[in-house]
Amino acid sequence: MTAGNTRSRRTATVVIGVVDMTIRMTTAQFQTFKAFVRDTLSHGTADFQMPVWDLTGCPVRRVKLRNKGHYTPMRVGSEIDVSFSLDVWDL
Repeated sequence: MTAGNTRSRRTATVVIGVVDMTIRMTTAQFQTFKAFVRDTLSHGTADFQMPVWDLTGCPVRRVKLRNKGHYTPMRVGSEIDVSFSLDVWDL
């Protein structure tokens, strides 16, 4: 049983890609984003739909915030850059 070529097979049928994003927001937009992650996405644990660039266009894909909904805000002048990573289904 241990001799010969090893066999490999996929452990999942869904292809999940990772996309890193940074979005510049106003303070009001950032407050809305925080509420969306907290309330709608249950602190980043739920998935949602959004357009994602895939080198040919921006189809709407199922996505989820990586790292338990972690995002990093950084103030740039009067606006806020919000960086996060997404798991993207069928990317």
